[in-house]
Amino acid sequence: MLRVIYIFIFIFSFFPSWAEENQTKKLGYRYIIDNYFSKRQASGVYQDYSKSFTLYSGMSFYRESTERSFKPFSSFVLGFNRRLKEIPQLGDLNLQAAVISSQMATHRAVLLEITPRLTIPEIRTAFPLYVGAGLGLGFYPRYIIREQPFLSVNSQFFIGLRFFDLYYNLGFSAELNLKIHSPFSESEIYLETLGQMGLIFRF
Repeated sequence: MLRVIYIFIFIFSFFPSWAEENQTKKLGYRYIIDNYFSKRQASGVYQDYSKSFTLYSGMSFYRESTERSFKPFSSFVLGFNRRLKEIPQLGDLNLQAAVISSQMATHRAVLLEITPRLTIPEIRTAFPLYVGAGLGLGFYPRYIIREQPFLSVNSQFFIGLRFFDLYYNLGFSAELNLKIHSPFSESEIYLETLGQMGLIFRF
C-alpha cells in the first residue's frame, strides 16, 4: 500500500510541469494558426504577388455529356496570373490567361483560355489552402473529339495548395480543378477534371 502511495506522489509531482509544458505547446500552435491569417504590412513578402507565372503538369479526365465514363490524358499548363483587386475579408479577384496542351495516345488538344477567378482567402494571409471559382472564355484550335476550332464559355471550381518563396522567387502549387466547357456552336457540354502541380514564379 505504501508503494502505491509513493508511485502516486511521484506521478503527481510531475503533473504540474507536464500541464504547463502542454499549455505552452498549445499556445505555440495557436500562434502559428493565427499567424497564417494575420494581416501583413505593405512590405510583407506576400504583398507583391500581384503578378505571377505558373508552370504545371498534370492529368486530366474528360467526359462528354452523352457519355458515362471519363477518359484520361496528360496535360501541360502555362499560365499568367494578375491580381485585379482584393476583396477584404473574402479573397482576391484575379485574371488568369493560360495555354493548356493535352495529349492522349492518338489525339491532342490545345486550349487558349482567359478567366476571371475568385480565390479565397486573400493571398496576403499566406494561408496555403485556397478554394475558388472562375468564369471565362476558351478558344480551342483543336480539341480531343473534334479538330475544327471553336469558342466556348468555361466555368471552373477549384481547390489547391500554394507555397511561395520556397527558393527565392520560386514557389510550389497543386490544384484540383473541375471545368465545364460549353461551346457556342452546339448544345453539348464537356466536363473535365484536371489535377495539376508545378511551380509559381513571381515578378
